[in-house]
Amino acid sequence: MTVKELIHKLSTKDPSMRVVVQGYECGFDECDEIRFVYMTPNSKKEGKQWEGEFEESHHSNKEAETALCFIRKSY
Repeated sequence: MTVKELIHKLSTKDPSMRVVVQGYECGFDECDEIRFVYMTPNSKKEGKQWEGEFEESHHSNKEAETALCFIRKSY
């Protein structure tokens, strides 16, 4: 999802609605912060449902994409 797509989706919602992210083990948390991350597709994901489709990278990596990451409170 891009920022533009997120803005469009959010513009149709009640602005007083709470925003949450999945908790570490279960349940939900409020978003604690938003930060930039550098990521590349996760080439080791195949067969591992618990791993994300992207993995962290370094900004110096030419193939790295910059993305916004919504951080949860629990860890």
